[in-house]
Amino acid sequence: MDIVLKEAIKIPNSVIIKGLTNSDLDEEVAIYLGKHGSVNRHIRIDDPHSQFHRQMIAEFNHASAMDTLNPLLPHTIQSSAQPEITFEIRSLAEVYAANARDVTRAYMKQLSEMANLSGHSLEDMLKEGLANLNAPPLSSQPTVSPPANRGETSSYVQGDHFSDQPAVDSSQSKDPTPTLNQNLIDLNLPTQFYPTLELNPPSVQRVVVEHVVRSSEISSHSPMPSRFRAFSGRIPRPNNEADYDTWRTSIEVLINDPAVSDLNCTQRILDSLLSPATDITKHLGPDAKPSEYLKVLDSAFGAVEDGDELYARFMNTLQNEGERPSAYLQRLHVCLTKAMRRGGVSASDFDKQLLKQFLRGCWEDSLISDLQLGQRKESPPSFSELLLLLRTEEDKQASKVSRMRQHLGQNKPGPNNPKHRAMSNVQTISSSESDFDVLKKQIADLSAQLNSWKMESQNQNQPKQSKSKCQTINAKVEACPMKKKVSATQSLAKTNPKPRPWYCFYCGEDGHIASSCENEPNPSLVATKKKQLKERQSSWEASTRASDEPRLN
Repeated sequence: MDIVLKEAIKIPNSVIIKGLTNSDLDEEVAIYLGKHGSVNRHIRIDDPHSQFHRQMIAEFNHASAMDTLNPLLPHTIQSSAQPEITFEIRSLAEVYAANARDVTRAYMKQLSEMANLSGHSLEDMLKEGLANLNAPPLSSQPTVSPPANRGETSSYVQGDHFSDQPAVDSSQSKDPTPTLNQNLIDLNLPTQFYPTLELNPPSVQRVVVEHVVRSSEISSHSPMPSRFRAFSGRIPRPNNEADYDTWRTSIEVLINDPAVSDLNCTQRILDSLLSPATDITKHLGPDAKPSEYLKVLDSAFGAVEDGDELYARFMNTLQNEGERPSAYLQRLHVCLTKAMRRGGVSASDFDKQLLKQFLRGCWEDSLISDLQLGQRKESPPSFSELLLLLRTEEDKQASKVSRMRQHLGQNKPGPNNPKHRAMSNVQTISSSESDFDVLKKQIADLSAQLNSWKMESQNQNQPKQSKSKCQTINAKVEACPMKKKVSATQSLAKTNPKPRPWYCFYCGEDGHIASSCENEPNPSLVATKKKQLKERQSSWEASTRASDEPRLN
């Protein structure tokens, strides 16, 4: 099969087809091969002297097609239109290896016959020839003595011919080459078969190719992972399974790999699916395309919102309390990717929309200004670049805070400091406790006023009717539960509430609380605001007493 070397056919990727009719019936073979992989070319063998005359070699683009086809070979296809016509498909590696063995045996047989005619065994001649090839080079002016008579010709054939020593002695009376040719004529041997052989004849090349084919059959291609992470579609999702978006991304990478055939991709999909996902795809069968499997699974487990709804959800995604900017960016990226898959945003505007929403929903303006992200709206960075910038800046800020704590020996209260958050809670509790003490004090004042009014009425010797009325009033007041007094006082407090702190306990500025303060501490301003608060509370208490006295009288 000289056509293999002539056309440089990739033997491990090829099959040989027998029984072609050069008609439309041959399309059945092409369809069958196309299920296993794309075919690069077809080479027809047109050599009447070859046993493979009128057969065809089909070479695949990738060796992965042969990985799924080899277990089925040799394979026979019967024509559906004419059942008497059959096509036989065999592996070119096996056929070519068997043919190379036959040629090698014939070649070695010819060498053996030639050695027997010379009076020596083939084994001795090959050993001596290999020894001469491996011998070190001789001096630049060797002296070669010609054979004395015809009886010495055989010794010359054994040794001197296999060595590449040139005849440089001009005093020699006889050239050994004519004697050698005379021996060939006397022995009636063809000149081309005498040991004046080429080092790389075509038959030897075929033997080398045979070993190459065997090595390629033994050595496998780069191993692929045995299987993907399983996906079943159960709710709640088991810990050892991937979610649908992650699983689908892995399958898309496999489909876009040109080295993987559709049949192999389908097998990998079926291996990774578990029930109930397998129950949905059972009707497709192993011959279905991978895209058909994804279409069915998308209808069952994919996102059902359209692109506009997903994009609206993306626009309403804002940074949560205590969330780092890098984590917020990753959450935005997931939402925008889903919207892009459903057509809510184009791929060309992906980075621009991502940066725009990050600037809109991130509350850390100092970080945005430090990175100058507002000036990069027209030429936004990619997601990976922006994420790296944010993580780098966050690490710098964390390192700076750590150095400050080591240097000052104290923790600077920040927005996410648990200790500072706890102190703010204590301040809130203390303020509520002080309000309760004020209510208790007011109730005590009311009781004192009622008692004084009772004593005054007794000393003035009022009529018995008024006296009995006062006693009834005192009994009602004393029998009134504490809860009613508290509720009455609270109702008064609602109409005229007690002044509460309006400033930050850390820096003294208005408009925010200490748990979200990022300013430097200002004890003097805090003391001033605290003094103002006490004055307002004192005036409020005085006005409350003044309003209660007329009501009691």
